[in-house]
Amino acid sequence: MSTPENGRVNADRRRRARLARRNVPAVAAPVQSAALRTSSTLRGVLTAEMAAFGAIFVVGLAIRLAHLGGAPLDPGEATRALGAWQLIRGEIPPVSPEPLVTLAAALSFFGLGDNDAIARLAPTAIGSAMVLLPWLLRDRLGRLGAVMASLFLAVSPTFVSYSRTLSGDIFAAALSLGLLICLLRYVDEKKPRWAVAGAGLVALFLNSGAPGLSTLLVLAVFFALLAALGKKSNEYAQAWRGFREDRETAKLTAIVLIGGFVLVATGFLGDLFGLRLPALSAWIAQFNLVPDGRPWYYHLQLLFGIEPLVTMFGLAAAVYYVRLWLKPSSRRSPGLAGLLVFWSLAGVLVGAFAADKYGGQLIASVLPLTLLAGALVGELRWGDARLTCAATGERQTGVGDWLLLGAAPLLVYAFLAFDDLTRKGQVAMWYQWTLALLALTIAATLVLASLVYGGKRVSRRAVLVGLVLLLGYSVHSTWRTAFAGTEDRGLAGLPGRTTSRSLVDAVSEVDDVATAKFLGKSISIAVEPGLRLPIQWYLRNYLSVEYTAKPKPGTQAIFWPVEPPPDVKLEDYYARKAALGSIWNGDAGNLRGLWRWLMFGDAPETRQAEPMMLYLQK
Repeated sequence: MSTPENGRVNADRRRRARLARRNVPAVAAPVQSAALRTSSTLRGVLTAEMAAFGAIFVVGLAIRLAHLGGAPLDPGEATRALGAWQLIRGEIPPVSPEPLVTLAAALSFFGLGDNDAIARLAPTAIGSAMVLLPWLLRDRLGRLGAVMASLFLAVSPTFVSYSRTLSGDIFAAALSLGLLICLLRYVDEKKPRWAVAGAGLVALFLNSGAPGLSTLLVLAVFFALLAALGKKSNEYAQAWRGFREDRETAKLTAIVLIGGFVLVATGFLGDLFGLRLPALSAWIAQFNLVPDGRPWYYHLQLLFGIEPLVTMFGLAAAVYYVRLWLKPSSRRSPGLAGLLVFWSLAGVLVGAFAADKYGGQLIASVLPLTLLAGALVGELRWGDARLTCAATGERQTGVGDWLLLGAAPLLVYAFLAFDDLTRKGQVAMWYQWTLALLALTIAATLVLASLVYGGKRVSRRAVLVGLVLLLGYSVHSTWRTAFAGTEDRGLAGLPGRTTSRSLVDAVSEVDDVATAKFLGKSISIAVEPGLRLPIQWYLRNYLSVEYTAKPKPGTQAIFWPVEPPPDVKLEDYYARKAALGSIWNGDAGNLRGLWRWLMFGDAPETRQAEPMMLYLQK
């Protein structure tokens, strides 16, 4: 006899069959069967899919390799490169919070020599390989969603810039995505190899610097919340119980985790001080430092200024999945989408509370937003005249979506207004504050209302136009941040210092003088201690370099600030003007100025030069 319970079971089976036929991505719900995985019989689709991934990888690799050594190493890069150079020479470098980066650069130097381009080769390789990783998330993102996520990663200004920078940020991003893949694959397949691989990635995480620890903390808090909220029957809890019961896998995982951490942290047992986990100290220190003057919404400025494509589509995806969870009839668990939404929000909060703000912290938000944006594109059924949801067959947008569209310009206005008003302080008029608060209030009301009202339809053409326009803006921003001149060298330079090409030219001039006087690398050089980095990297092969506040008499080359060096007869030297680099001006670094710099490059006030002098003995 048929019962209501049997009816619900049969309806659920029919729904799953429809999902399997439509190849619905499972980003918002757990994968329950192999039916949602890519069918091996679809040879044509797989061939086209692999061709798309291959083309995207080639584009991403070309962008990251182009003119890789064109800009000099900034002070942070110079510190890491110098540590790697000392390591291959058998010296013990200073303890670094990013030993993984030092080891990777040392391997590059060992095999290919030491220069600026080779120093950045390891992060470039990691960033390029990262473009292919969404292939392993096709079951969750869908085929189209995985391809789009890969495309977003390939042209992202943030990921391109940090793939061309010797720092731990791109290592942390790639390890984050790899760890997420291992976690989901273990949940789906219960194969021990994914748990062991994940343990190896965690060992590398702990040695990649502060950004890696942020990701581990986000994952730990998310699963702790799931447990606290009583979601013990979800896929993650079931996988955890199975892992604890498999003692052999747990033992092997612990061995890989501990062994991998010790080997990388100590430089293969070369320096036991690395076991003190300096990355943890660096992660804590970013909250204890004196505030650097940047506002709490600094990373929001970068998100909307540098990455509007993944920010807007990622936020739209977050709203879409929240709507699904809020439906009374919905039985969906947060799944991957819940983790990505939580991850994005946590990344913004970590950046807001950090006293020492820099562009690399942006990755903690951009990566999950990129996956959400790809998932949303994969959810849409592009074959319909109007866009519909592949998971439910319902129309995607309507009243609620028009409310969101109405809120968008109000939010942009409020954001720009508050950015301007906080800089004016008491000079601003009361009505300016009133208008900004009113716009923010109306926008927040429209956003909340959009979560209540469902939708019916939206033009596919409008979504395509928006996607293409924002993709074009991302490509332009990538060019501006990574290639538009050595003094504007990418996001790594926005929050800190860049190195001037004139500094490298000054070192080359010293080399020419030493050659002309038959001194070789033994020429005596004095450097003012405040200029130590990045000059120390470019003077690494010289034998007589002294970092002192008072040059010795007869010193043949002196690098000094604008003020003359003490007790030096300037008439005995040729003086040459140079620049150590430039520093981002926080007072001019508002969102409007950032957009002007990205679009037209006509905001010179956003950078302040750091002049210096080179004195060469006659």
